[in-house]
Amino acid sequence: MTYLLDTVTVIAILDREPKAYTTYLHARLLHKTININGICYYEIKRGYYEINISPQSEQIYSFNQLCNVCEMLLFDDVTVWDKAAELWANIPKGTPLKEHDLLIATHANFHNLIPVTKDSDFTRVKKYIGVQIEDWT
Repeated sequence: MTYLLDTVTVIAILDREPKAYTTYLHARLLHKTININGICYYEIKRGYYEINISPQSEQIYSFNQLCNVCEMLLFDDVTVWDKAAELWANIPKGTPLKEHDLLIATHANFHNLIPVTKDSDFTRVKKYIGVQIEDWT
């Protein structure tokens, strides 16, 4: 199994929430591939900068260490963007859904990854692309 961590899961791991942190360590022990994508990276860093966390802080150090252990997955294929745009257009209007979550779910689906999240937007997207979801929190 290969995983793609969502922002809420990364925060839970960094905060060492017991279930999330233990599940993450277990996956690493089993040599599972764990990915973070560019959107998640941006959301975490944006949050740190927004609350004026020092670049030398323990929080940023811990996040950078996690990024060094996980694989960074970038949007390097226009097909992912096309699939996300098509999905967005086909989801019924008025469906509560954040675009960045749709992009992350589409990215995971494109690369046959399992998104790890508790975000309900992924459950809504799952109906349309059939992506398997795990919640480590």
